[in-house]
Amino acid sequence: ADQALTTQRIMLDVVIALVPVMLVALYVFRAYAVKQLAICIVSCLAAEALFTKMRSRALPLKDLSALVTGIILALSLPGPAPWYVGVIASFVAIGIGKVVFGGVGMNIFNPAMVGRAFVMIAFASVLAASGYQDAGSSVDAVTQATPLDTYKQTGAVAPLMALFLGFTNGSLGETSALACLIGGLYLCIRRTASWEIPAGVIGATLVLG
Repeated sequence: ADQALTTQRIMLDVVIALVPVMLVALYVFRAYAVKQLAICIVSCLAAEALFTKMRSRALPLKDLSALVTGIILALSLPGPAPWYVGVIASFVAIGIGKVVFGGVGMNIFNPAMVGRAFVMIAFASVLAASGYQDAGSSVDAVTQATPLDTYKQTGAVAPLMALFLGFTNGSLGETSALACLIGGLYLCIRRTASWEIPAGVIGATLVLG
């Protein structure tokens, strides 16, 4: 019981930390963000319920781990990605990224990233640079190329402030450095995440850079 409560508290902290990122995604990508979040969250919860039933175990949805997987997975996808990409990625994330290893705390990879990697390989054409754009959309972010693709095609560099705030195209949760920093600081303050890890990565990058 103590372990379940601990897992639930950690996962709840992660959900709270992801709120700034989700808010920016909803503001910038609007219906695209709503669509991907709904698809991935519902699919991850359904996959968790299905695989748990297949193993004849108690349904662990209260630990919020499937919810966290669904949110992270959705935020890693481009807004225009077809619905089936999120569904398949969710079932792979829970089934292969998590359940195969024994469940929460036993997996050696982040389940959401296992699902993302699978669909990136399986549906490369809709997740490549062109998959981030929708010319017929009224949402500005998805009518333009991603910053890296723009730089590759034209040599133009996106304004630093736009990159920092998140007013650019990209995967739903990757565009706003500010939102990610706020969430990360929250996790460090709550001691859900160890500050030494991001500090070490940033420090090493600065030294090598």
